[in-house]
Order: sequence, then structure tokens, then C-alpha cells
Amino acid sequence: MKLDFNKYSSELEHFVSLNIDKFFILPIVVLFPVSIISFVLTQIELFHYEFSFTREGLDFYCQSFSNFKLLFASTLAICTTYWGVLSIKQKIKQDKLAAWKEAMDERVEEKNEDNPIMCREIKQIRTYIFEDLYKLNFKIKNKKQFDFIFDKHFSKLSGHFETCNKKRERFEKIYPNKDYSYSLEAFQFIFFTMITKKYDGFTKYLQNKYKTSIKVHKIVNQKKYQEIKKKIKNGGYVPQ
Repeated sequence: MKLDFNKYSSELEHFVSLNIDKFFILPIVVLFPVSIISFVLTQIELFHYEFSFTREGLDFYCQSFSNFKLLFASTLAICTTYWGVLSIKQKIKQDKLAAWKEAMDERVEEKNEDNPIMCREIKQIRTYIFEDLYKLNFKIKNKKQFDFIFDKHFSKLSGHFETCNKKRERFEKIYPNKDYSYSLEAFQFIFFTMITKKYDGFTKYLQNKYKTSIKVHKIVNQKKYQEIKKKIKNGGYVPQ
């Protein structure tokens, strides 16, 4: 199952990709302090007058700020728009997280039988993975981006994924060759669900990096591996 974000309008996607909220930061940094200073100075000046809780007194108070009404209105409008944009971006992000988790759960469940530890660990850290992939728009464009994601979230877990693989136990920890990995296929299957696009040659790079990272002792015996494989295929085989 691939990630499907088509239910979100293209207009909103484009809106978010523009990072429009960043254009509001400078005006807010300038206008907000100036507005505060203007308000405080006007308030200090009003201390010289006795305030009357009447219609005329309230009118006088409001008129005292009339010279800054454009400043205050602009500041309020920009701040309100800025927070509105942030709210929309956060809503879209949360919707994507929900869709991403749903897709992940389906993939993880498919590999849970032979990889219960891998599936459990990935479920526990998936929100953190999402945060980093979201910044990349779920696209792995080069080796550097994948290295960052893998080294941060998986490099310390891959060996554990391998040693806890149930198929490895059924095969008595015997490997057909030194490059073989019991857990690689499941990891690749799940990781491909996390992203929407990858660069050419990514699959091979992922496989090599994963196999290099597991660092487990391998008992290589092609003959023994094939014997166990044949027995399992015929049914009724129980590992020693």
C-alpha cells in the first residue's frame, strides 16, 4: 500500500509548500514591538488625565489612540493571519500523520509474524520518523538524506531486528552466505511505505547499508541451509 495523500486538496498542498508563514515573521518582529511601545507611551500620557466612566470619557480614551489605529490594525491583521496559516499547516500535518500511520500499520502487520520485534520497535518510534520524513516531503532524493534517517532511527536497532527474526530461529541461525540477511526484506518492505519517492539506485544502497549495520555473527553453511529449507518446505520440521 502506497501513501495516498490525494484526499488533500492540491490548493492546500501548494499553499503549505510555499511556506507563506515565513513571510509574516519580519513584519511581526517589526510591528508588534512598535505597537506595544506606542500603546504603553499613550497609556503613560493618559495617566495625566482623570478617567471618567462615561460615554465622553470612553470616547476620549479611544481617541487618544487614533494616531496609531492603522498601526494597531495592521499588527492585529498580520498576527491573526499568521496564526491562521500555522493552524492550517498543523491540521494538514496531523491529517497526513493519520494517513501515514494507517498505511504503516497495514505494512507492519504483514511482516509481524517473522519480525515481531522489528514491528514493535518501528511502531514505537514511528512518530519521530514521521517528523523527519515530513520535512523531506516523504522523498529520499539522495544518500545523505537516507543516511540521516537510517542512522538516527535504525542503525542501533538493525542488529536487534536480525537476531530476533523468527525465520532465523527456524533456520537455526544458519546463513546461506555472508551477505544474507533474514530481516532485510521486511525492513525494506516497511520502509518503502514510509516514503513516496526515492532516487535511482536507492534500493541497492538501502540493502547494502542495512546489511552492513546489523553486525551479527553469521554461521555460513550453504549445505545445511538448503537441508533445513527443504525440510521446512516438506513440513513438520522443528529446529533443534
